[in-house]
Amino acid sequence: MPGGDRIARALALIASLEPEALSLKQLVDRIELISSSPQETRAILDAATRRGLIARDGAQIAIRDRSAAPAVAPDVVVRAGSYRCRRCGRQLAEGHFITLPGGEVGPFGPRCVDRVLSGPP
Repeated sequence: MPGGDRIARALALIASLEPEALSLKQLVDRIELISSSPQETRAILDAATRRGLIARDGAQIAIRDRSAAPAVAPDVVVRAGSYRCRRCGRQLAEGHFITLPGGEVGPFGPRCVDRVLSGPP
């Protein structure tokens, strides 16, 4: 399936998020860290809903059955180098990468990686 790896990675990211509920915008912001394609974003949301990972109530998303995606406790790997944060665009001397099944997501700065996994958008 085209984009299947990105869909699986996005589902794993959703399952690893700490908040029990997010707005649709907050969830889409996180999905766009994996894919900026509107078609793939829709496919990821549809797959997450079909598998029972999320439940949607208007613009509010509840993360429900985390077992519907590959079980993963996200590991954050820090690497020295010259990076640009994927979330805020800042220049970084160290990149923080979230390791998920099928690959990594990042780089992020230290604040942004925390916000991706647990904080507000």
